[in-house]
Amino acid sequence: MLQRFDTLVAQGVDGVVIAGAIDQGAELRDRAAQAGMPLVFASRASYLDDVDLIRPDNMQAAQIVTEHLIRRGHQRIAWLGGQSSSLTRAERVGGYCATLLKYGLPFHSEWVLECESSQKQAAEAMAALLRQNPTISAVLCYNSVIATGAWFGLMRAGRQSGEAGVESYFEQRVALAAFAELPEEALDDLPLTWVTTPARELGQSLAECILRRMEEGQGAARNQIISPRLITRK
Repeated sequence: MLQRFDTLVAQGVDGVVIAGAIDQGAELRDRAAQAGMPLVFASRASYLDDVDLIRPDNMQAAQIVTEHLIRRGHQRIAWLGGQSSSLTRAERVGGYCATLLKYGLPFHSEWVLECESSQKQAAEAMAALLRQNPTISAVLCYNSVIATGAWFGLMRAGRQSGEAGVESYFEQRVALAAFAELPEEALDDLPLTWVTTPARELGQSLAECILRRMEEGQGAARNQIISPRLITRK
């Protein structure tokens, strides 16, 4: 990422939008400042507070989707995916836990599983989770890759996924929900509930931010949070 950024600087571009790579954010910020180049980050989460940043509201997204599952009657909701070192995961798990507590539901640490973004690992973790905790009726997945693997894990465990309420547990169904990082039209293949950040709104906000920074020059950092949207499937 740093080498590519230096290439853009050498080419004389007027500004740069960085998608991801927030782990190198401080160095990218410093290099942009040295070059006098406007820089905006599009990131899921960030420790930096002195850069222009447009990002999703991870905690609110988790709260919305967890509350949706609870209102469908689910009380035994597990979490699958992400690494403990991830700030995005920490914010999402925080929203999930806060919503459980809001509704007086217990938090089970053994139901919050780390998993690489691998369909194979997610399928194995899902099957093991249901073997050990067969009364779990809903699982919240860290991203679309984890969700796809979890769906295969359900099949392996002899279960089905579905958006129906908790009564479907007796039909061996488990509700799956996930944070989507894909366009909405790509979310139709699996019977999942998705929570996503509107791509059009995100892109428009990024364009407006970088253009404003190019016009105004240096100034106070802007941190804009984009509200999530819930997409349900029957």
